[in-house]
Amino acid sequence: MDTLLKEAVFTIKGVSCRDLTALLEGVWVVEEGLFLRTANDFFPVRLELRFTPLSGSCRVVHVKMKSPGRRFWGETFTVCCREEGRVLLRISRRRGVGRLGADSLGYRLLEALRSKLEFCIEEVRVF
Repeated sequence: MDTLLKEAVFTIKGVSCRDLTALLEGVWVVEEGLFLRTANDFFPVRLELRFTPLSGSCRVVHVKMKSPGRRFWGETFTVCCREEGRVLLRISRRRGVGRLGADSLGYRLLEALRSKLEFCIEEVRVF
């Protein structure tokens, strides 16, 4: 189940870390197609992502999950980008109960960035 994944690394081609991290700022709202599993059901949620600079090409992402009539605990992730002959975007959960996996957050971030940058995902590793 992807909600248990604490870390994901995306290998990306066609973009630099500088370009990626320059866009990871402010507050984003992600509404499309995300369902959270609870003990009894699945609930559609809207994500509110708040980015805070950490150091260099790293950002802290505070994730609020909202659903009409429901309250969910938030999650906190670190997103770091580094270039080692290729671009690696590492997403790690720092705090939270694990309702949102690092891979799910990574895919949603990259999908949102595709409207501004042209790149392809070559490989995804999860831990």
